[in-house]
Amino acid sequence: MHVIDLVLQGVRRFGESRKFPVKPGFNVVFGPTETGKTTLVECLLDLLYPQAGLDSEVSFVSWGEPAASRAGLTLSAGRDIYRILKDYKTGKISLTQYNPASQKFEPVASDPVQAGAMMVSALELPPLDSFRYLFVAAARRMPSTLIAGAGDDPAQIATRMGVPAGMISAAAPPDKTSAPAIPGVMSMPGMPPGPAPMMGIPGMVPGQMMPGMMPMPGMPMAPGMMMPGMPGMVPGQMMPGMMPMPGMPMAPGMMVPGMSMPGAAPTAPEDGMTPEEREQKLKQLRKELHDAEEVDKLQFELDGLQQKVFEIENKKKGTNQFDEWLDQAKAQLDRYPMFRRLPENIDSRLDNFQNIEAQRASEIEKFDHQALGYDEELREIESVPPLWNQLLFRVGAGLSVGGILVFFIAPMVGMEGLKNLGLLSIPGVFIAAYSIWQHISRVTRKGQLEKLLSDLEEKKQASMKRYEIEMAVIQKIMEETDSDGIEELKGKLQKFRALDENYRSRLDRKKKMLKEMDIERLEREEKELRAEIKRINDRLKEFPAFSMDVHSMRTEIKRLEPLVKSQNPESSSLSDTAGFGVPDLDAGPAPGATVIAATPPRRRPLGPTTATELYEALLQAAAKFFEMERNHLLASVQTRFNLYVQAFFAKRYSEARIDPDGSVALKQAEGVGRWLDFDQLSPAARDTCFVALQIALLEQATQKKLLPVFLDNPYAGLDEAAATLAAKAMKRLGERTQVILLTSSQAPVALADNSLSLV
Repeated sequence: MHVIDLVLQGVRRFGESRKFPVKPGFNVVFGPTETGKTTLVECLLDLLYPQAGLDSEVSFVSWGEPAASRAGLTLSAGRDIYRILKDYKTGKISLTQYNPASQKFEPVASDPVQAGAMMVSALELPPLDSFRYLFVAAARRMPSTLIAGAGDDPAQIATRMGVPAGMISAAAPPDKTSAPAIPGVMSMPGMPPGPAPMMGIPGMVPGQMMPGMMPMPGMPMAPGMMMPGMPGMVPGQMMPGMMPMPGMPMAPGMMVPGMSMPGAAPTAPEDGMTPEEREQKLKQLRKELHDAEEVDKLQFELDGLQQKVFEIENKKKGTNQFDEWLDQAKAQLDRYPMFRRLPENIDSRLDNFQNIEAQRASEIEKFDHQALGYDEELREIESVPPLWNQLLFRVGAGLSVGGILVFFIAPMVGMEGLKNLGLLSIPGVFIAAYSIWQHISRVTRKGQLEKLLSDLEEKKQASMKRYEIEMAVIQKIMEETDSDGIEELKGKLQKFRALDENYRSRLDRKKKMLKEMDIERLEREEKELRAEIKRINDRLKEFPAFSMDVHSMRTEIKRLEPLVKSQNPESSSLSDTAGFGVPDLDAGPAPGATVIAATPPRRRPLGPTTATELYEALLQAAAKFFEMERNHLLASVQTRFNLYVQAFFAKRYSEARIDPDGSVALKQAEGVGRWLDFDQLSPAARDTCFVALQIALLEQATQKKLLPVFLDNPYAGLDEAAATLAAKAMKRLGERTQVILLTSSQAPVALADNSLSLV
């Protein structure tokens, strides 16, 4: 699980909408004092555990009654993405889950208890106390902000509180069952709950009250308590500007400034202003109230515009995701441009490539075998002697010529009987003709064989060239695709085709989506909305800072109006010439107006009040998280704890020990190795040990479950070297899980995987 982003609007210091994107790894959010670091951590916890009702001392709603006060947290749990939105003005909660099919966040729960239960189940969150003490650290919740334990030295408390030591008496052991603190009175750092340490005048008996002073709830009475009056002051009379205590009787003639009896004329309060100054202040407040109401209207309008932009961005987000994927896919496809120019029969050619040498040899052997037969026949023809040297031809020719001569010469010489021998010329002619026919046949066949041999040689050369070209083409493709073999080339080609098909499919889907949503119209609307947002923000910058909030303005105007009217009924400050109307604070709601009941303030649960209790709370939370006994847990992290103590204290201490009551002792590395008890450690040393213990526990916790770690400037009280080492430890932890460090120091920014600034 990790946080994707946090969006705030109208939340404490973050009046305007602001988005804080974070990433897996080590995130550092830099911001000086009072820039909203604590607000971010408290909002993260409040949204992670919406059903818990966190113990925030300050309302999340921004000062000045903003038109909207809400926060949104987007989280990732594996492949699931959740978004929880909370409206701090109405208390409404919405939990949604991203649906990849519809590419929208769909509602899951709107009830805080149901949403919280689903968050714990889906994100596998531990109980709030385990998460808050183990995975969260804050400067305001470090051992140095608390007393060490029961019987803490008053001088140490006074030093941390920044008051004279004589004004603090010894603190009793903290008792969680004691009477509650005085209503409306804030406790001071280092002050235990219940009856507060007595603040008195030097030389005054501790616990004694000034005579005449009424006791506060839970405050013991001292004998003979009287309140010596101020010089010139009637006993029992209150000092100017002093409000009466709850249950304190009013002295005769005593009036509270600005208060009057019903029907009585307004009495000039002791506010130190002349009538002219009151009149001028009334005018100023009317003007400020008008401006403040105008600011509220602009903020409301701005909220609506930003919501529309947010909706448009969500619609475009789907196309942007398509664009990102298409760009990545196109970059991969462009790596193999030759795959786009391959012939259709490339698959068969690749299949045949491995046997191409054997095929080539077989085909050449076939050609050679045919040529050999033709060549033998040709040599046989050429071995026959010429026609005139052939015996058969000579016999035939001799018979033909001899027969002809005998036939004609015999009668002439009177040898008539030999005339019949001339008939031998007839078979001689046939024999000679047959010899000539054989000769012509051999000559013709010879020419045919020579032609066949020539053609066969050409075919052989063409076949060899074709195989050479085929091998060269495949080898070139292998070289260009950096493939070591034909199988690797075929695998890359298959992936290319699948990616290309997916690319074309998504491209078609994007075109269809753009056509359906009319992207040009959306971009035009977004441009117009952003221009209007800029105009309103520029307009808001023109307003000066107001001296008080709207409610206080109206209250002060209601107080000043009767005073000014009684002193100067014709005063121009009473007229509403500028249109600065002030509604009646006592008037009921307008007809049809929606009345929202005020949300009662959440009571802050009692937490650790001493440093030892804080240590013990961390150990108990870790033991609950690991489902392990406390002693076994300490034994499992003791080695890492000692290593961090040695590193943070530059090896001045070699070992740390945690006693059953939560107090820490350190063993000096030099000399005899003396142990320093908890009350002997400085507040900074207690903080350093606490950080070392928490980091050791976190290292083991993230091996069991990967949950984000939130750090609200916890290393501010450490020395520079220890703070740097702690930040580096968080950097290493960020390699395993998400860490978000909010700090007022710029040093950790250099280590961050992702950094943000609040200024």
